[in-house]
Amino acid sequence: MMGNVVSVLSGKGGVGKSIISLNLATALAKSNYQTLLIDCNLSAPSLNLMLGKIFPEVHLNQYLKGLALERDIVYVHPSGLKVIFNSGEEVPDKQFVLKLPVLIDSLKAYFDYMILDTSPSLAQDTQVAISCSNFSVGVSEPTVNSLVNTLRVLKFSESNQNKVLGLILNKMGFLDPEISIKALKEISDYKILGEIAFSNQIQKSELLKHPLVYLYRNHKLSQDFFRISQFLLGEKYEEMLEKNNKKGHFYKNLGLIFKLKTKNESPEKRDLSRNF
Repeated sequence: MMGNVVSVLSGKGGVGKSIISLNLATALAKSNYQTLLIDCNLSAPSLNLMLGKIFPEVHLNQYLKGLALERDIVYVHPSGLKVIFNSGEEVPDKQFVLKLPVLIDSLKAYFDYMILDTSPSLAQDTQVAISCSNFSVGVSEPTVNSLVNTLRVLKFSESNQNKVLGLILNKMGFLDPEISIKALKEISDYKILGEIAFSNQIQKSELLKHPLVYLYRNHKLSQDFFRISQFLLGEKYEEMLEKNNKKGHFYKNLGLIFKLKTKNESPEKRDLSRNF
Protein backbone atom coordinates (compact mmCIF):
# COMPACT_ATOMS: atom_id res chain seq x y z
CA MET A 1 0.00 0.00 0.00
CA MET A 2 2.91 2.35 -0.58
CA GLY A 3 2.29 5.89 -1.82
CA ASN A 4 -1.36 5.95 -0.85
CA VAL A 5 -3.60 8.66 0.60
CA VAL A 6 -5.79 7.83 3.61
CA SER A 7 -8.63 10.11 4.71
CA VAL A 8 -9.64 9.87 8.39
CA LEU A 9 -13.39 10.47 8.67
CA SER A 10 -16.11 10.93 11.27
CA GLY A 11 -19.81 11.69 11.21
CA LYS A 12 -19.73 14.41 13.85
CA GLY A 13 -17.28 16.60 15.74
CA GLY A 14 -15.77 15.91 19.13
CA VAL A 15 -15.03 12.22 18.64
CA GLY A 16 -11.26 12.71 18.76
CA LYS A 17 -10.62 12.25 15.04
CA SER A 18 -7.69 14.67 14.95
CA ILE A 19 -6.01 12.96 17.91
CA ILE A 20 -6.40 9.65 16.08
CA SER A 21 -5.03 11.13 12.83
CA LEU A 22 -2.03 12.67 14.58
CA ASN A 23 -1.01 9.57 16.51
CA LEU A 24 -1.68 7.19 13.64
CA ALA A 25 0.49 9.30 11.32
CA THR A 26 3.22 9.58 13.98
CA ALA A 27 3.20 5.79 14.44
CA LEU A 28 3.79 5.39 10.69
CA ALA A 29 6.60 7.96 10.75
CA LYS A 30 8.27 6.26 13.70
CA SER A 31 8.02 2.96 11.81
CA ASN A 32 10.39 4.57 9.30
CA TYR A 33 7.88 5.45 6.60
CA GLN A 34 7.86 8.87 4.99
CA THR A 35 4.52 10.20 6.25
CA LEU A 36 2.72 13.49 5.67
CA LEU A 37 -0.25 14.61 7.77
CA ILE A 38 -2.47 17.34 6.28
CA ASP A 39 -5.10 19.30 8.20
CA CYS A 40 -7.90 19.41 5.63
CA ASN A 41 -10.39 21.06 7.99
CA LEU A 42 -10.44 24.48 6.36
CA SER A 43 -12.82 26.20 8.79
CA ALA A 44 -11.88 24.75 12.20
CA PRO A 45 -8.40 23.15 12.09
CA SER A 46 -6.90 21.71 15.26
CA LEU A 47 -3.56 20.08 14.43
CA ASN A 48 -1.78 23.41 14.81
CA LEU A 49 -3.15 23.74 18.35
CA MET A 50 -2.20 20.16 19.23
CA LEU A 51 1.38 20.71 18.09
CA GLY A 52 1.92 24.17 19.53
CA LYS A 53 1.70 26.08 16.24
CA ILE A 54 -1.18 28.37 17.18
CA PHE A 55 -0.27 30.81 14.40
CA PRO A 56 1.74 28.85 11.80
CA GLU A 57 3.92 31.14 9.70
CA VAL A 58 2.74 29.50 6.48
CA HIS A 59 -0.17 27.13 6.05
CA LEU A 60 -2.56 25.39 3.67
CA ASN A 61 -4.91 28.33 3.22
CA GLN A 62 -2.02 30.45 1.95
CA TYR A 63 -1.14 27.82 -0.63
CA LEU A 64 -4.76 27.53 -1.73
CA LYS A 65 -4.89 31.29 -2.24
CA GLY A 66 -1.64 31.31 -4.21
CA LEU A 67 0.34 33.07 -1.45
CA ALA A 68 2.79 30.23 -0.67
CA LEU A 69 4.54 27.41 -2.50
CA GLU A 70 4.08 23.77 -1.55
CA ARG A 71 7.67 23.50 -0.31
CA ASP A 72 7.06 26.34 2.17
CA ILE A 73 4.12 24.81 4.03
CA VAL A 74 5.56 21.43 5.09
CA TYR A 75 6.82 21.28 8.69
CA VAL A 76 8.90 18.50 10.27
CA HIS A 77 8.07 17.28 13.77
CA PRO A 78 10.95 15.83 15.88
CA SER A 79 9.37 12.39 15.41
CA GLY A 80 10.06 12.63 11.68
CA LEU A 81 6.42 13.22 10.84
CA LYS A 82 5.78 15.91 8.22
CA VAL A 83 2.76 18.16 8.77
CA ILE A 84 0.83 20.75 6.77
CA PHE A 85 -1.14 23.01 9.09
CA ASN A 86 -4.17 25.16 8.43
CA SER A 87 -5.07 28.42 10.12
CA GLY A 88 -8.85 28.64 9.88
CA GLU A 89 -8.54 32.40 9.43
CA GLU A 90 -10.87 32.37 6.48
CA VAL A 91 -12.51 29.66 4.43
CA PRO A 92 -11.31 29.54 0.80
CA ASP A 93 -14.05 29.63 -1.81
CA LYS A 94 -14.61 26.87 -4.32
CA GLN A 95 -11.80 27.85 -6.69
CA PHE A 96 -9.29 27.57 -3.84
CA VAL A 97 -10.67 24.29 -2.53
CA LEU A 98 -10.17 22.81 -5.99
CA LYS A 99 -6.41 23.36 -5.61
CA LEU A 100 -6.19 20.77 -2.81
CA PRO A 101 -6.12 17.80 -5.24
CA VAL A 102 -3.30 19.51 -7.15
CA LEU A 103 -1.24 19.84 -3.97
CA ILE A 104 -1.82 16.25 -2.85
CA ASP A 105 -1.04 14.87 -6.30
CA SER A 106 2.22 16.83 -6.51
CA LEU A 107 3.39 15.64 -3.07
CA LYS A 108 2.67 11.94 -3.57
CA ALA A 109 6.15 11.30 -4.95
CA TYR A 110 7.76 12.36 -1.66
CA PHE A 111 5.80 10.19 0.77
CA ASP A 112 4.91 6.59 1.47
CA TYR A 113 1.70 7.67 3.23
CA MET A 114 -0.39 10.83 3.28
CA ILE A 115 -2.95 11.06 6.10
CA LEU A 116 -5.77 13.58 5.65
CA ASP A 117 -7.43 14.85 8.82
CA THR A 118 -10.86 15.99 7.62
CA SER A 119 -13.80 18.06 8.78
CA PRO A 120 -16.59 16.14 10.52
CA SER A 121 -19.59 15.02 8.47
CA LEU A 122 -19.66 15.69 4.72
CA ALA A 123 -18.57 19.32 4.47
CA GLN A 124 -17.26 20.46 1.11
CA ASP A 125 -13.61 20.23 2.18
CA THR A 126 -14.20 16.67 3.42
CA GLN A 127 -15.69 15.67 0.07
CA VAL A 128 -12.64 17.12 -1.71
CA ALA A 129 -10.30 15.23 0.65
CA ILE A 130 -12.20 12.00 -0.04
CA SER A 131 -11.85 12.59 -3.78
CA CYS A 132 -8.06 12.82 -3.27
CA SER A 133 -7.88 9.56 -1.27
CA ASN A 134 -7.91 5.91 -2.17
CA PHE A 135 -8.36 4.64 1.40
CA SER A 136 -10.51 5.74 4.34
CA VAL A 137 -10.64 5.06 8.07
CA GLY A 138 -13.65 5.93 10.23
CA VAL A 139 -13.50 7.24 13.81
CA SER A 140 -16.48 6.91 16.12
CA GLU A 141 -17.35 7.14 19.77
CA PRO A 142 -18.90 3.92 21.11
CA THR A 143 -22.47 5.21 20.85
CA VAL A 144 -25.17 4.44 18.31
CA ASN A 145 -25.56 8.08 17.26
CA SER A 146 -21.85 8.60 16.62
CA LEU A 147 -21.48 5.27 14.85
CA VAL A 148 -24.43 5.73 12.49
CA ASN A 149 -23.20 9.18 11.47
CA THR A 150 -19.69 7.89 10.81
CA LEU A 151 -21.06 4.97 8.78
CA ARG A 152 -22.92 7.45 6.59
CA VAL A 153 -19.66 9.26 5.78
CA LEU A 154 -17.84 5.98 5.13
CA LYS A 155 -20.57 4.87 2.72
CA PHE A 156 -20.13 8.13 0.82
CA SER A 157 -16.38 7.54 0.74
CA GLU A 158 -16.92 4.01 -0.56
CA SER A 159 -19.20 5.32 -3.30
CA ASN A 160 -16.29 7.54 -4.39
CA GLN A 161 -14.02 4.54 -5.06
CA ASN A 162 -12.30 4.64 -1.64
CA LYS A 163 -11.52 1.35 0.07
CA VAL A 164 -12.72 1.58 3.69
CA LEU A 165 -10.09 -0.08 5.88
CA GLY A 166 -12.31 -0.11 8.94
CA LEU A 167 -13.38 1.69 12.12
CA ILE A 168 -11.52 2.98 15.16
CA LEU A 169 -13.54 3.28 18.35
CA ASN A 170 -12.34 6.17 20.50
CA LYS A 171 -13.01 7.18 24.13
CA MET A 172 -13.73 3.65 25.22
CA GLY A 173 -14.67 3.52 28.90
CA PHE A 174 -15.56 7.20 29.12
CA LEU A 175 -19.01 7.53 27.61
CA ASP A 176 -22.19 6.07 29.07
CA PRO A 177 -24.03 4.28 27.66
CA GLU A 178 -21.63 2.50 25.32
CA ILE A 179 -22.50 -0.12 22.78
CA SER A 180 -20.82 -3.50 22.93
CA ILE A 181 -18.60 -4.81 20.18
CA LYS A 182 -21.24 -7.45 19.46
CA ALA A 183 -23.92 -4.78 19.01
CA LEU A 184 -21.54 -2.74 16.87
CA LYS A 185 -20.95 -5.63 14.50
CA GLU A 186 -24.70 -5.95 14.04
CA ILE A 187 -24.84 -2.32 12.89
CA SER A 188 -21.68 -2.22 10.78
CA ASP A 189 -19.93 -4.64 8.45
CA TYR A 190 -16.64 -2.72 8.64
CA LYS A 191 -13.67 -4.20 10.45
CA ILE A 192 -12.85 -2.76 13.87
CA LEU A 193 -9.22 -1.72 13.58
CA GLY A 194 -8.81 -0.84 17.23
CA GLU A 195 -10.31 0.48 20.43
CA ILE A 196 -8.69 3.53 22.01
CA ALA A 197 -9.44 3.87 25.70
CA PHE A 198 -10.10 7.25 27.29
CA SER A 199 -6.91 8.24 29.11
CA ASN A 200 -5.49 11.25 30.92
CA GLN A 201 -2.21 10.58 29.06
CA ILE A 202 -3.85 11.74 25.85
CA GLN A 203 -4.91 14.98 27.52
CA LYS A 204 -1.42 15.35 28.94
CA SER A 205 0.14 14.93 25.51
CA GLU A 206 -2.14 17.68 24.19
CA LEU A 207 -0.96 20.01 26.96
CA LEU A 208 2.66 19.16 26.10
CA LYS A 209 1.96 19.83 22.38
CA HIS A 210 3.29 16.51 21.10
CA PRO A 211 1.70 13.23 19.97
CA LEU A 212 1.18 10.57 22.63
CA VAL A 213 3.09 8.09 20.45
CA TYR A 214 6.11 10.42 20.44
CA LEU A 215 6.10 11.23 24.18
CA TYR A 216 5.19 7.82 25.57
CA ARG A 217 6.48 5.23 23.10
CA ASN A 218 5.91 2.29 25.45
CA HIS A 219 2.49 3.33 26.77
CA LYS A 220 -0.29 0.84 26.08
CA LEU A 221 -2.21 3.39 24.02
CA SER A 222 0.89 4.04 21.91
CA GLN A 223 1.13 0.32 21.24
CA ASP A 224 -2.52 0.38 20.20
CA PHE A 225 -1.77 3.10 17.63
CA PHE A 226 1.19 1.12 16.29
CA ARG A 227 -1.03 -1.94 15.93
CA ILE A 228 -3.65 0.05 14.04
CA SER A 229 -0.99 1.55 11.77
CA GLN A 230 -0.01 -1.95 10.67
CA PHE A 231 -3.38 -2.37 8.94
CA LEU A 232 -2.19 0.39 6.60
CA LEU A 233 1.11 -1.41 6.12
CA GLY A 234 -0.54 -4.74 5.44
CA GLU A 235 1.26 -6.54 8.25
CA LYS A 236 0.66 -7.37 11.88
CA TYR A 237 2.32 -5.34 14.62
CA GLU A 238 3.97 -8.43 16.16
CA GLU A 239 5.41 -9.37 12.75
CA MET A 240 6.86 -5.87 12.36
CA LEU A 241 8.51 -6.06 15.80
CA GLU A 242 10.02 -9.44 14.98
CA LYS A 243 11.30 -8.18 11.64
CA ASN A 244 12.89 -5.08 13.22
CA ASN A 245 14.42 -7.17 16.00
CA LYS A 246 16.06 -9.44 13.43
CA LYS A 247 17.49 -6.39 11.68
CA GLY A 248 18.77 -5.10 15.00
CA HIS A 249 20.57 -8.37 15.78
CA PHE A 250 22.11 -8.36 12.32
CA TYR A 251 23.65 -4.90 12.76
CA LYS A 252 24.79 -5.66 16.30
CA ASN A 253 26.58 -8.75 15.06
CA LEU A 254 28.51 -6.54 12.68
CA GLY A 255 29.47 -4.35 15.61
CA LEU A 256 27.45 -1.41 14.31
CA ILE A 257 24.95 0.79 16.14
CA PHE A 258 21.51 -0.16 14.89
CA LYS A 259 19.53 2.71 13.42
CA LEU A 260 16.90 2.37 10.73
CA LYS A 261 17.35 4.80 7.88
CA THR A 262 14.37 6.74 6.63
CA LYS A 263 13.14 5.00 3.51
CA ASN A 264 13.97 6.62 0.15
CA GLU A 265 15.21 9.83 1.77
CA SER A 266 16.91 12.30 -0.52
CA PRO A 267 18.26 15.87 -0.24
CA GLU A 268 15.26 17.03 -2.25
CA LYS A 269 12.90 15.62 0.37
CA ARG A 270 14.79 17.17 3.24
CA ASP A 271 14.73 20.57 1.55
CA LEU A 272 10.96 20.35 1.09
CA SER A 273 10.08 21.01 4.73
CA ARG A 274 10.45 23.40 7.63
CA ASN A 275 11.52 22.47 11.15
CA PHE A 276 9.31 23.01 14.18
